[in-house]
Amino acid sequence: MSTENLSQTVVRRTVVERGYRNAADSAVGGRAGTDALRNLTLQHQAEKDEMQHLNTKFGAYLERVKILEAQNHKLQGTLNELKTKWGFDSGKVKVQYDQELVSLRKQIDEVTREKALAELRAKRAEYDASLIKHQTDFAHELVTLDR
Repeated sequence: MSTENLSQTVVRRTVVERGYRNAADSAVGGRAGTDALRNLTLQHQAEKDEMQHLNTKFGAYLERVKILEAQNHKLQGTLNELKTKWGFDSGKVKVQYDQELVSLRKQIDEVTREKALAELRAKRAEYDASLIKHQTDFAHELVTLDR
């Protein structure tokens, strides 16, 4: 990884404490001085802990990147092996059979349409036969009633 592509972020933190204190506290070694020192020490420790936490997270991130790069390298090798094994002529095979596939798909569409029309004609003929049978039965009843 090139360091030219990385951007650098600088975080600066300024702590300003304000307050009032008695003249007795202002003496060297007074309570205010120890409180300020304690606050500074706590702040320093918190920043140190935060940096340690961020450093740990960054280390985990770098480890994950290394793992992914290794997987990528392995997959690239597998891909190259498959390309070598099967050849680069898969495009030629597609071109070779593409017209035949188009022709066969048209035939399938045509046969499907003809089948649907034949089924429709069969249903119509069935309906016509039923209608003629009904009319014949009705005519036969009329002839029988007239006698």
